[in-house]
Amino acid sequence: MSSTSTDPFEPRQTGEKVRQELEKLVETVWSGSERALGALGLSGLTGHEMHPRLDITETETAVEVVADIPGIDPENVNISLAGNMLTLSGTHPLRAPSEHSVVHRQERSAGEFSRSVPLPCPVNADDVSATAKNGVLEITLKKPEAEQVHQIQIHVKSHETDPVGNTEPS
Repeated sequence: MSSTSTDPFEPRQTGEKVRQELEKLVETVWSGSERALGALGLSGLTGHEMHPRLDITETETAVEVVADIPGIDPENVNISLAGNMLTLSGTHPLRAPSEHSVVHRQERSAGEFSRSVPLPCPVNADDVSATAKNGVLEITLKKPEAEQVHQIQIHVKSHETDPVGNTEPS
């Protein structure tokens, strides 16, 4: 007698079949909800929004930001600086399946993204450079030149003035 049954109503096979069907249903509902919310501009509610991961480091002369932008054309990325707030925004295009294919799983993020982060110190907005290679964006923001301390000489008046403006001889 074989230990593997081919009876479709055998409890073990029925349970497995139900589990597989439930997984498919959940996946279909979940991916459909992502697309629907994305169309309404609410894709962040599903937890799969595209936010570039980044590192921020500070040296003596600059702040360096390294961001992962895999699969995104650097031409589709905008970098802006308002005060000490750095913003990366852009578009990550969705690769459309052919009309004769069925999507079984869609996990890759697509659509518009925007990420703003405060920088740890003041930077010179006129001295910023950015390069991209192999899906990694590197931004270097130079710090302003150190301000020199100026000594201010105190001039001593020959006679004092009271708060009302009357002059008293010294």
